[in-house]
Amino acid sequence: DSSVFGSPFLRDETRNIVRYHAQKGGETSDLDLRYELNDVSDPLNPTDVFDSNTVRVFHSLDFGPTLNRRVDSIFYYFDRTGSGSGSFLSADEILHLDHSSDLATDYRYGFSQSSSDAGVTTANVASIGLLYQLYRQLTTAATGRATRQDFPTGNVTMYGGQTNADYRHPLAWGGQFFLDTSGGY
Repeated sequence: DSSVFGSPFLRDETRNIVRYHAQKGGETSDLDLRYELNDVSDPLNPTDVFDSNTVRVFHSLDFGPTLNRRVDSIFYYFDRTGSGSGSFLSADEILHLDHSSDLATDYRYGFSQSSSDAGVTTANVASIGLLYQLYRQLTTAATGRATRQDFPTGNVTMYGGQTNADYRHPLAWGGQFFLDTSGGY
């Protein structure tokens, strides 16, 4: 019992939270699952009552003749009913390929969708990346990406890219010299 600006401020909030976490690891794959239910009630403030559910699943798999390929899958879902209702869903797929000891590529796709009283917003993002170690001390990278976002009022499509070059050189007495450059659009 307290007051805010001279008015009494009363709460009788109760939270019931249930959590579940499971993991399974193997020689070439891993799985992580998390779930949470959050039930909030307050008879003195019925407009602040809500229930929420959160689910997160992560799966990773190494494959290929020398396990030089990896795929990561990430799924996330959140839903809230009552006060501040809405939902959010996202899914990401990431594929990494080691072509040789000095060349690798990454491919990524992401989807997300959020909904609220204001409407539904959706995003799709795709990218391709290349990592090349030209010399032992010089690593170069290039990434290209495309994004499309859909809003209740219209949509936006964007394209971009970035390049990086990283040079490292050992110095006397255990020192290191670094030179990193990047450019993007």
